[in-house]
Amino acid sequence: SQDVVAISLCASIFLALPMITKRAQHVTIDFVVSRLQETTHRRLARLGCGISAAVVLVIAYLSLLENIRQFSLGIQTASSYPIPKWSVSIMITYGLTSAGIYLLRNAVTGHSDVASSKLDAPGA
Repeated sequence: SQDVVAISLCASIFLALPMITKRAQHVTIDFVVSRLQETTHRRLARLGCGISAAVVLVIAYLSLLENIRQFSLGIQTASSYPIPKWSVSIMITYGLTSAGIYLLRNAVTGHSDVASSKLDAPGA
């Protein structure tokens, strides 16, 4: 049962990450940024999204390389019922890649503020 919990936790985090990133529903600490002028706020938000996109996409690339290594070597999970490890870790690569693409989109279009992202929320 510990194996199921670990795989489920990985899936729930990394499969939800792209939607959380798209809707800007992540935790923010904005007591300094909220006091800035709107123009400065938007510029900093775009810069933050650009830097975040670069970091997340590099990590996604490294994760992809690890997926390929696990697949090519036939590495299995260390559990009661071993399964191919890449079948679990590919969720990490997917989540990071998708989140990175949304962050890049936000950096380019300026669609990163919470107010405009709430337009994408269900029922809005």
